[in-house]
Amino acid sequence: MLKISIIVIALAIAISVYPILDMDEAWYASVSLRMAKTGNWLIPNFNGTPFPTKPPLWFWITGFTFKIFGPSEISARIWALLFTLFTAYLLRAWYRKSKAHIIFLSCLMPILLACVGRMDSAMVFFLTLAFLLGYREKWLSAGIALGVSVLAKGPVSVAIWGITFIIYALIYDRRIIKGIVLSGLIAVLIGGSWFALLYLEGMKDMVKYFLLHENLARIRTGLEGHTGPLYYYLPILLMGAVPNLGKLLKGLSYWNRDKALFYIWFLVVLTIFSIAKTKLPHYILPLYPALALIMEQERESLWDWLSGGILILIPLAIIHFFGGKLPEELKKGLFLSSFSVGVLWAISLYLKGARVFLSTALALSLALLVLSPFKSFYPHYLAGVFAHERCPELWSTKKALAPSTVFYYGKDIKIGEKGKWILSYREEIPGYKKIFESEGFSLYNGKWITLRIFKKR
Repeated sequence: MLKISIIVIALAIAISVYPILDMDEAWYASVSLRMAKTGNWLIPNFNGTPFPTKPPLWFWITGFTFKIFGPSEISARIWALLFTLFTAYLLRAWYRKSKAHIIFLSCLMPILLACVGRMDSAMVFFLTLAFLLGYREKWLSAGIALGVSVLAKGPVSVAIWGITFIIYALIYDRRIIKGIVLSGLIAVLIGGSWFALLYLEGMKDMVKYFLLHENLARIRTGLEGHTGPLYYYLPILLMGAVPNLGKLLKGLSYWNRDKALFYIWFLVVLTIFSIAKTKLPHYILPLYPALALIMEQERESLWDWLSGGILILIPLAIIHFFGGKLPEELKKGLFLSSFSVGVLWAISLYLKGARVFLSTALALSLALLVLSPFKSFYPHYLAGVFAHERCPELWSTKKALAPSTVFYYGKDIKIGEKGKWILSYREEIPGYKKIFESEGFSLYNGKWITLRIFKKR
C-alpha cells in the first residue's frame, strides 16, 4: 500500500504542474470544457465545429469535472490517473496475493499515459474489467463493461475482447461461446446507443466519419503520416515495459496453460495494431494489463535492474536529437531529469523495492524539471492565458489557431481577421498594434514559431 501511495502522490503532482499541451490533450480538454459551458452533452464540439473523432465518455466525465471544480490541468488529467489506478486494482483482484498491479504501475507506458488527459486509460480499464468478468463467466456484466469501453474510445475494444475469447474458446472451452456472443450483443447495444442518438438527431455524416474514417480507415491507411513497418511496436513494447524487461522476456519465453487467456489477449492486441496501417505508440496500451498478469509470478532479476537504466537515456536522447533547437536552460532541465532517475536507479540495485518507482520518477522529473519551468516556450498556451485576461472577443488566422489556445481562452475563437483582437503568426497587420508576442516551439505544427496578438488601433 505504501508503494501505491507514493506513486499516486508523485503522479498527482506531475499532472498538475505543466500546461495542457497540443495536440490531442488540448483538443479533448477544449471539447470537454465546451460541453460543460454550453450544456450540450450529446455532440462533441471543438471551437464551434462538431468533433467526430472520438466517442463521448471522456468528454462527459472531464466536462463534469470542469463543471464541479473548474477548468485546470489537474481537472483535465485526473481521470487518466484514476482509471490507471482502477485498472491496477482489477489486476490486484484477479489473483490472491498477485503482484500484477505493482508490475502494471511500474511499467513506463501506463505511467506516462496516466499523466496525459486522453481516453486510452479509460478504455483500458473498462476493457480489463470486461476481461475479468468474462474470465469469471459473468457474461451480462462483461457485455456492459465492454459497451462502456466502446463509448470510451470506439469499437476496437470489442474486436480485442471478442477475438481473444473466441480463440480461447475454440482451443480450450467451446462451452463459453454462447456467453461470448451474449456479451458482444450487449456491448454493441450499449456502445451503439450514442451513435443511434446522433443518427436520430440528423448527425449522419458525423457517425459515418467516425466509423469509416476514424476506425476502418486507420486499418487500411496511415492517417496523418502515422505509419510504420510491421515490427513498429516491438521496440515500443519493450520500452513500455521498462523496468520489467527481465520478467517480460521470462514470462513470454513459455506458454502457461493457466494464463492462456492473457497470452492470447497480448497477442491479439499486438497483432491487430501491427497489421493496422495507422500506428501510434499508445495504441498498444491495452496489452499491458495482460503482460502484468503474465509477469506477476516472475522473479526479479539483474535484467530488470539493467532495463531500468534505459530511463536515464530518454532525456539524454532528447538532448542529442533536438539539442540544436533547445535553449540551454531546457537542456539543463533534461540533464537534471536524467541525473535524478540515475540516482534512484543506482539505489535500486541494492533496494529492489525502489525499482517500481523508476518510471514514476521519470514522469515526475520531466514534469517538474522540464515541462513546468519552461512555460515561456509554449506560445499557444501563453497566448490563450493572455487573451483570456485581455481580449473579450478573439479572432485568429486559421494557421495560428491551436487547441491549447482555445482551452486557455475558455471559449470559441472566431476564424479570420475581422475582430478587434487577432491572433496571428504575421509580423504586422495594417491598422493594428501588437500587444502580445511569444517565441517558442509549437507542438501544434512541429516547428519554432513566433505567435502574436494584435489590437485594432
